[in-house]
Amino acid sequence: MTRQTNALTEGAFMAVMAAILGLAGIYIPILGAVTGFLWPIPIIVLIIRYDLRSGFLSLIAALILMVTLSEPLTALFQGLRYGGTALVFGYLIKKGSSPGATVLCGGLAAVAGTVLVLIFSFLLIGGS
Repeated sequence: MTRQTNALTEGAFMAVMAAILGLAGIYIPILGAVTGFLWPIPIIVLIIRYDLRSGFLSLIAALILMVTLSEPLTALFQGLRYGGTALVFGYLIKKGSSPGATVLCGGLAAVAGTVLVLIFSFLLIGGS
């Protein structure tokens, strides 16, 4: 198989893995904290092995699966919260950034994702 076919096949597999982890976090609340750490790993691995584009497309596919199989807002919020973190970690690890910079930028992406979720939640409930 060609590299592009491998990326497509592995991207689909990683999207399903990420979706399963995300759905486990949604439907089994006790696992929510654990899956929050595990959910980005398939996307990170895909970015490291191939490229950012493959990881982004896999993230979108995982979100589509999660929106289809669970509550749409919960799935989208989970994607906002952890998706950016996965993309940042994967990109910086692939680029060869220092561990300190990788953790710092990943932490900032996690905070930004959480803030976005809070802002969208606030707007949805009609806060002024």
